[in-house]
Amino acid sequence: MALSYGYVRQTVALSLRDAFAVSALAAVLAMVAYLLLARGLDLNVLPLAVRVVVKASFAAAAFFAVMLALQPRRLIDRAAYVWRLAASWARE
Repeated sequence: MALSYGYVRQTVALSLRDAFAVSALAAVLAMVAYLLLARGLDLNVLPLAVRVVVKASFAAAAFFAVMLALQPRRLIDRAAYVWRLAASWARE
């Protein structure tokens, strides 16, 4: 990985900090929010399938909320790109 990064860095202007720092911070904050949810609410009263859906949805929503707060333009651009790809696949 380090060797390939060295080669890519010479060819393309790529900063690992710019590429991964905000995503890593959003992941850590989403994990903290998830742990607060898990500690604060007793989700064991719900059926297993519902617990999985609730916890996964909360973790994903927390991650994307932090990403939207930190880099709104980049997240919107990426979501629009994925939407265009999905729309083009649906037409095929």
